[in-house]
Amino acid sequence: MNKLSAACLPSLSFCRSSALAWCSLLTLLQALSHPPTQLLCVAANMVEAFVGTWNLKESEKFDDYMKELGVGFATRKVGNFTKPTTIISVDGDKVTVKTQSAIKNTEVSFKLGEEFDETTADDRKVKSIVTIEDGKLVHIQRWDGKETSLVREVNGNALTLTLKLGEVVCTRRYEKAE
Repeated sequence: MNKLSAACLPSLSFCRSSALAWCSLLTLLQALSHPPTQLLCVAANMVEAFVGTWNLKESEKFDDYMKELGVGFATRKVGNFTKPTTIISVDGDKVTVKTQSAIKNTEVSFKLGEEFDETTADDRKVKSIVTIEDGKLVHIQRWDGKETSLVREVNGNALTLTLKLGEVVCTRRYEKAE
């Protein structure tokens, strides 16, 4: 048993009554025993599932989401009409997400788990962080006391993007290009 686990166990004796708590504690202790570079390698391997070119096939409540963001009527109409292509790539520890359409192209590059400045497609200046959680690519944007999440999940050749802001939940479904 390493020093960390030996030091933590007595102070966490209240967990002993719950098998679930013990499992969570053991998982945490195992994760802490790995070098940070090994954990980064695991995250990098998990992001590989998202790599590729993804074409938007359907979208639900995107207008509601854009409205909640404060996007104007005309821009929302154009946004609802557009069927963007998203290209996700990885180069070392840097992930790049490009979104291309006939109207506007955007590109954002980041390292998993590191906060970065981002200018969104609707020109918001936000602080962003992207992580891998339960096999999902979770992108959080914060600005002016607000927060939105963009969660990508891959199932075979399908990618689902779930956008949440307040009570509004938008789902956009993509198909991997051949």
